[in-house]
Amino acid sequence: MSAGSTGQRKTQRKTGFDSLRADLDDCLGDFNKGLELTADSLRTKFTGNDQLSGLSEKIGVGVSLSVVSQIHNLKEADWDRIRIGKKKSLDFKRACGSTGYVQVECKGTSVADNQVAGTSGLKGFASHIAEKKAELRSKQPNVTAYGTIGVIDARENSVLKCWLLDPPGEAGDRDPKEQRILNRLFFIAELMETILPQSPTTVALYKRLLMLVIANALYDYNRVPLPVHPSNLGASLIFRKARTPDNKSLGVNILLNDGSRFYYGMRQELVKLAVEQDFDQVLAMQWTPSTVSDSIVVPDGAESTDDDSTRSSGTRAKRKERPVFTNKGRYGVDRGR
Repeated sequence: MSAGSTGQRKTQRKTGFDSLRADLDDCLGDFNKGLELTADSLRTKFTGNDQLSGLSEKIGVGVSLSVVSQIHNLKEADWDRIRIGKKKSLDFKRACGSTGYVQVECKGTSVADNQVAGTSGLKGFASHIAEKKAELRSKQPNVTAYGTIGVIDARENSVLKCWLLDPPGEAGDRDPKEQRILNRLFFIAELMETILPQSPTTVALYKRLLMLVIANALYDYNRVPLPVHPSNLGASLIFRKARTPDNKSLGVNILLNDGSRFYYGMRQELVKLAVEQDFDQVLAMQWTPSTVSDSIVVPDGAESTDDDSTRSSGTRAKRKERPVFTNKGRYGVDRGR
């Protein structure tokens, strides 16, 4: 899709709190039931047809995107799914690096030992990617494309593996730098839609994105801040949400079926980036993945996270209305290929 057009955004990425909550128990349950941590990686408890439905594919996606992101210095915010059309295409993710587009198709399989030559299933996946290769147009100079196969095995000292193939890709119509800015702003907007669905800042960000995807010159809007009142930012915002004690992260505290809770949060600095609309700072944002142990502050009167949430008084929390952007506002926005 050209930079100057919009259309129905076709993506399988789920957004909004309800979508997150609907899948969370199943995803965590599959992880606990089907996988185990090893000293350096993960191992599977099941292989072949005994594997839990969809788990191999999810592992393949995670492994593949991690490897390609390391190669091209990409972040989660840089990736977006490719639309599924009539023709075969690399149907998973497309990202924008500092020099151009990166495309990847992700496959996954679970085997007894991924060190064995000729691991079962790899040839079939490779052939599938080759079929798509035959229907794609010639590789464009600003596209780097991969076919990837993530393989997890059942060994006690298992280490995940990723095989890289080289199918051609399809270039985007936008300048890669501008597309990377859009991808990152959409990433922030989708976080805010889940955590701050009724915030005027979230509404203002989506309205701005509607303008950016049809703009002929994206940088005409550089450093043009969102029209939001200061009361919707800073301390007045974060102290109404579940948060980390250092106030660097705000989010929602989700009650799971087993009685435990899951914290889904975002860095407060991302809200600041969204409001200021400094595209150079959006491009420069960096963070290092890490695992930390911390407590979560849940203020009195914090917004309900699901129907089963309760206040400290023990009364049922009032369910909030649906997010502002559900159909026209949210899914009618296109990233502007």
